[in-house]
Amino acid sequence: MSFAPRAASAVAIARPRPPVAPVRSAVLPLRSIYRNVPGGHWESPDGTRFVSGNDDKTVRVWDAATGQQVGDPLTGRTAPMESVAFSPDGTCIASGSFDKTVRLWDAATGHQLGDPLTSHVAGAVSVAYSPDGTRIVSGGWDKTLRLWPVYRDAVSALCAKLAANMSRQQWRDWVSTDIAYIEQCPGLPIPTD
Repeated sequence: MSFAPRAASAVAIARPRPPVAPVRSAVLPLRSIYRNVPGGHWESPDGTRFVSGNDDKTVRVWDAATGQQVGDPLTGRTAPMESVAFSPDGTCIASGSFDKTVRLWDAATGHQLGDPLTSHVAGAVSVAYSPDGTRIVSGGWDKTLRLWPVYRDAVSALCAKLAANMSRQQWRDWVSTDIAYIEQCPGLPIPTD
């Protein structure tokens, strides 16, 4: 699965699963650890790491130069992994699984980010980030594609749902008369009092 070059649409193409792990597997010890890596792999944007989704229900990050696992496996899945992808900036990992969910992980800490994304009624078997990192597309055995927004932080998520900032009067009423007004969502209008 991938996004079209201008990220306006996503395309899913059925193709046979490659018979081996990542291309670099010839020089890395992955074949001895995982004979079949169903979730495939995805290389980090800087090429220093790659991530694998595995039958043991884990996501693992690997050092591309040494082939050694980086940190502990990312756990929390209830079914084998089917697909993994690094975000374009390399800070997050998305994973899709037969447990019907898409999960996001902090690539540096290995912590799961938020709750699982649920909407597929059968396994989420393919995931990809848009080139700008603002969306994830997932494909499932339920024959659907789901488009998920990705937010940098909670404020960005909240601002995406609002039509306007607080007015200055609302700020005084709800926040404080002692704290100077702060535009909460840059780019959204500020209502007049």
